[in-house]
Amino acid sequence: MRLALVNKICYTICVVSVCGSTITGLWMVWSEDADQIAWRFLMSFLILFLAAGAMIAVNAALLGRRREGD
Repeated sequence: MRLALVNKICYTICVVSVCGSTITGLWMVWSEDADQIAWRFLMSFLILFLAAGAMIAVNAALLGRRREGD
């Protein structure tokens, strides 16, 4: 039950990160004053996405072990 909730939260973080990265990328392309702050946003979204993706992978492995043990 808890792992399913964590997975839903991580999937939500991944979706928000993808949307934020897309918006930041478009801002960087079309804005003349996009400087270091845009890169910081983009890297922050990347770190959040990778962390959430790693958590999903670990939870999938744990769920697989739990189901094998049943």
